[in-house]
Amino acid sequence: MKITFAIRPAFWIFSLLIAFLLSQGDLVQLFLWEIIIFVSVVFHECGHAFTAVLFGQKCRIELVAMGGLTSFEGKKLSSWKLFLITLCGPLFGFSLGMAAYGLLYVI
Repeated sequence: MKITFAIRPAFWIFSLLIAFLLSQGDLVQLFLWEIIIFVSVVFHECGHAFTAVLFGQKCRIELVAMGGLTSFEGKKLSSWKLFLITLCGPLFGFSLGMAAYGLLYVI
């Protein structure tokens, strides 16, 4: 696949800060929040990247201080393809949220 991946140290610092605030000092919750933040950001960025790859682009996902960044290069894309690339990030996140919600009924 044509996707490279990088995690900047600032991502871990900010996500740990957010997880700490959400966990209220509980180490188990801190760990769980860190996993939730990581998976949700990666899943969202993969929505953008997978769509761009479908359109023949070479992609790079970077996890940065306040979330993620997906960049791509290749031949120029039409406006509707750029719109789909933009739309698929939130759609992937929404589908992950629906899957997590559905697991509440299975467990």
